[in-house]
Amino acid sequence: MLHQSPHAVPPRILKAVERTVPFLEKKQAPSLVKFYRSEALDSKEVPFNSRKHTPERLMLHLPEQLGLAVQTCPPSPPPGKEKHPSWREFCNWKYRDPVLPRSFYELPSWVQEDYKREYNQFLAQTGGDSPKVRSKQDQSNEDPGG
Repeated sequence: MLHQSPHAVPPRILKAVERTVPFLEKKQAPSLVKFYRSEALDSKEVPFNSRKHTPERLMLHLPEQLGLAVQTCPPSPPPGKEKHPSWREFCNWKYRDPVLPRSFYELPSWVQEDYKREYNQFLAQTGGDSPKVRSKQDQSNEDPGG
């Protein structure tokens, strides 16, 4: 990437990196690599012309370089599981533009039970690892002794 032979890193550079490390995120590393590999190092194109040409300069200016890299080459989102709709999305879909309260618990109990039932079916179908939402009927059938 920077085409230099390995050599010892000066202590002042190590100190600068140590101060920076707590603020770095591993998921942004591919953006930095892509930022440095996507154009020739001597490119005159903005923002590539602000890249550092030595590892020491890169380490000294890591936060700024990482910021440019994330803006120029944003990290790709991680592949995720299918997400269950929120109770607001569920009610809008199921009941066609209802007037929604501020809280789930202000909904009529039959709507709450309907959502919980659909939510548990969704988890069963998708193999979701979220905790099962228990309905009042499930709770009343439960043995109070534990």
